Amino acid sequence: MAVAGYDIHDQTRRQMLEETARFIEWGLRHPELVARIPAKPIGQGSWPANIGRFFWTTVLTPRDIRQAGVGIFRRLTSRLRGN
Repeated sequence: MAVAGYDIHDQTRRQMLEETARFIEWGLRHPELVARIPAKPIGQGSWPANIGRFFWTTVLTPRDIRQAGVGIFRRLTSRLRGN
């Protein structure tokens, strides 16, 4: 006997995984169109809080406006990493 709601939950989970996989594959093919999530090696400190706010503002902004923010964000995080 199936648990009530299990089938729809399983279908939704499968759909989310498939959509996520397609997005990741697209992002790997088009890295210039994707906002990178900044990362630092463990033990090298953390990012300033403003970086997090800037990242999420950039990611959650409509695409036509976001492109300028992505470039600024990449330069800023690169500078903070010392590259």
